[in-house]
Amino acid sequence: MIVASILTDSLFDFFANRESAPKLIISGSAIGYYGPGEQAVDETAEAIDGFSHQLCRTWENSAKRFESLGCRICYLRTGIVLGEEGALARMLPAFKLGLGGPNRQR
Repeated sequence: MIVASILTDSLFDFFANRESAPKLIISGSAIGYYGPGEQAVDETAEAIDGFSHQLCRTWENSAKRFESLGCRICYLRTGIVLGEEGALARMLPAFKLGLGGPNRQR
């Protein structure tokens, strides 16, 4: 079982044994659910076979269990923004210092 779904399953088990459950569950996973490609996709797209895709699907399936408790589920699939003001600007100093990974240029 994937660790991400263990916590979600534990939360479900907690609320399943209570008199009331949350009205809304926000399940945060990643755009890795969709996989690489140029084709436009939406939330009805299926996960493809691969680690990040299966991780997201497993995690979201754990969250889906909350529907049986009458909860509304919001699936939030986010990605890293690499633009000028995004994650890239924060990552560049480490890469410039040689701390971003192996340097294959010799």
